[in-house]
Amino acid sequence: MSDAPRQAVSATALEDLLAGLRLGLFPSSPRMEADAAALSRVSNWRDVAELSRFHQVYGLLLQGLQTLPEVLAASGIEAELRAAQKRQALAVMRQLGALRQALDCFREQDVPVLVLKGLPLSERLYGTPFARRSVDVDLLVDRDSSPPAGRCCWRVASRASRITARRLFGAAGTP
Repeated sequence: MSDAPRQAVSATALEDLLAGLRLGLFPSSPRMEADAAALSRVSNWRDVAELSRFHQVYGLLLQGLQTLPEVLAASGIEAELRAAQKRQALAVMRQLGALRQALDCFREQDVPVLVLKGLPLSERLYGTPFARRSVDVDLLVDRDSSPPAGRCCWRVASRASRITARRLFGAAGTP
């Protein structure tokens, strides 16, 4: 699957993706039968898979399709979704580890912090941080806590994230 969807991905593919996501999120909803019927009629699973990749919801799509084993088998995208889900799980575990390190550092430095979105929001909304890939985690700290917060972020950040930390925190973001 490519990183960006083709320009001409159809509205039908989006509706099919939404049906799969609803089954993943709400397997016993009143729409279950209608969504299952819609998925049994999908003619272009490539477009659906491409959209799931672009929106980083392949784990939820796989979860929805697993409620319909015959549709999943016929789709031809199960291996692709499982591979993407495995890559996503590894990325989420790395991100959770970095978040834990940052929060531990904030606690050591007595920096009050509020996690605004990212993996914790996914866990709250979907019941697991693994449901949808999160690219970043937004943290809110008091302006007066910026220097120690910047040092904490710098300590646990990847090289690309350190560039962002330097831009946000200035010299305070460097060790």
